[in-house]
Amino acid sequence: SYAVASLLKAKLSPKIMTVLPSIDAIKKAVEANMGIGLLSDLSVAKEQEAGLLKVLGLQGFRLRREILAVYLKDEAILPSVTRFIEFSKKSAKKRVPESEKLASDRS
Repeated sequence: SYAVASLLKAKLSPKIMTVLPSIDAIKKAVEANMGIGLLSDLSVAKEQEAGLLKVLGLQGFRLRREILAVYLKDEAILPSVTRFIEFSKKSAKKRVPESEKLASDRS
């Protein structure tokens, strides 16, 4: 994952690392004192407000999240959806420096 690659690039190698299948699974593991988790601030806002989790900022550690557009296999994509996807791609290219793009995006 991008987070793991970023940790290794920063010369950080945790002794034990687990990739869990969901945000809730990560939060539950942290709440059970099984370690730390890397999550977006939005995903832990309620727990932080309730005092269940403490949030630490990671300066200089930028994460990128891959977002997918999904649709029904046999349905046509509406022109408005196509325009939105193209707008999103252009917007993302402007915001992500070339050095931070995944290899699959550099074509």
